[in-house]
Amino acid sequence: MPEGMNVEVAHKLSERDDLGEHHGRLHELLEIAEVVILAVVAVMTAWSGLQAGKWDGRQSLLYGQASRDRFQADAASTLAGQELSADASLFTALLQAHEAGNANLQAIYVRRFTPDYRNAYEGWLKTDPFNNPAAPPGPTKPNAWPHPRAITCSP
Repeated sequence: MPEGMNVEVAHKLSERDDLGEHHGRLHELLEIAEVVILAVVAVMTAWSGLQAGKWDGRQSLLYGQASRDRFQADAASTLAGQELSADASLFTALLQAHEAGNANLQAIYVRRFTPDYRNAYEGWLKTDPFNNPAAPPGPTKPNAWPHPRAITCSP
């Protein structure tokens, strides 16, 4: 093929008629729109990753705090149950000492009650439980007496 022919073919290919030019311009606008959309998608993807990392770290922190709080609550609940069990055992022994007429031993048991149980016991005594048949059966009975610091537990 002669050299001049290559140049002529190149010129013909680069020339556009009205329809071809319009089609080419539309094609360029679509390519620009695609680039803009891809750029927006890239920015949103990066922002989404940033937010996911931020909130994942926050979630981990809060999960750790919740685990700590749950452990402390379990420990406090266990301790409270052990104290109530000890107080109930002391109360049973106190009743036996009362039945035996041993006031000295009763006083020792009362001193060993936890402070809250002692308050409940003193409130219970105000109902005259050893003479009043309508008195509650013990200091832990719900609504047994009008005492602001009375402890309650399930019957």
